[in-house]
Amino acid sequence: MEQKNAVKFVNSNGYEYEISIAADEIMIDAGEGGILSLDEYYRYADAEVERAWFEAMDAEVRQAIAEAAADPDTEHLIRIDPEDLSGVVDVPRKFVVYGYELVEKRATANGHTARIYAPARWSGHDLALIRLN
Repeated sequence: MEQKNAVKFVNSNGYEYEISIAADEIMIDAGEGGILSLDEYYRYADAEVERAWFEAMDAEVRQAIAEAAADPDTEHLIRIDPEDLSGVVDVPRKFVVYGYELVEKRATANGHTARIYAPARWSGHDLALIRLN
């Protein structure tokens, strides 16, 4: 898949890549890592934390790449600073989780943490917590 109009991209860990659009998908050129879809990039760059940023900023990223294509003589940069990620943490996302039982509870304060009591029969099993609001 050929990348056209690639723009320099610096991720939240400070690593440089190129970002472009191919077949209407945002793609990341990771050099030796190859040209990656966003899902492949999150795994390759250990950058799962950036998923919410890309979801929230999709239109802006596409617009920046289009502007770079219209003005190829100017150097363009898309950069994710660590503080940019804090602004998208509270954006609701969809999770798909398969399990055996679901119990909804309200977390209660416990010192510097929060606590949720699970049924005793769940002891020793793997659990997943998802903040709903």
